[in-house]
Amino acid sequence: MADDARQRIIEVAAELFADHGFPAVSLRDIATRADVTHGLVRHHFGSKEGLWQAVLHWANTTFDGALAEHLAEARDADDPLSTATRLVEALSTTAAAHPHLVRLLLHESFTDSERLDDILRGLSPLADTVEALLPRLQAMGKLTRFTPRALLLHLLLTTSAPFALAGLSGRLLGGSVGTPKGARAQAERVVELLL
Repeated sequence: MADDARQRIIEVAAELFADHGFPAVSLRDIATRADVTHGLVRHHFGSKEGLWQAVLHWANTTFDGALAEHLAEARDADDPLSTATRLVEALSTTAAAHPHLVRLLLHESFTDSERLDDILRGLSPLADTVEALLPRLQAMGKLTRFTPRALLLHLLLTTSAPFALAGLSGRLLGGSVGTPKGARAQAERVVELLL
């Protein structure tokens, strides 16, 4: 039961941080939404910063877990174009399944903070994959004006922003944005645009 409460607190905190930003959310807000006492939140995490670290660990584990298999395939594939396609599909699918994690990244990106540094460290396996893949694509004449960091930024925004911004995307692209079909359609658009 304690593990269930702890996990519920983490997931509620992630959603509130994603929707309102870390500074605007109090431990009492989180306790109320998670239907636990403020003391229980403090018992498990000590402080808001301690809870942030738990949210970050959970978000990285969730995101990395969803991407891990795809990243391994992307790194091991012989054909850079199919590797890039699989990577884009993996990012879109993961973002569609976990839009609150993307909103968390976007919200923390409004300012340059230590929390953004924490998130970027969590994205290092993805950054490493992009850095290894880009020279192979450039050898084929693709993405010649990109640096690895510019490509990483472009991929993060184009594959995930439509799911984090569901209201806007739904109005512009139709109601299937957050579905597996919508994720595939977004991946296809990104692949066509880039490659």
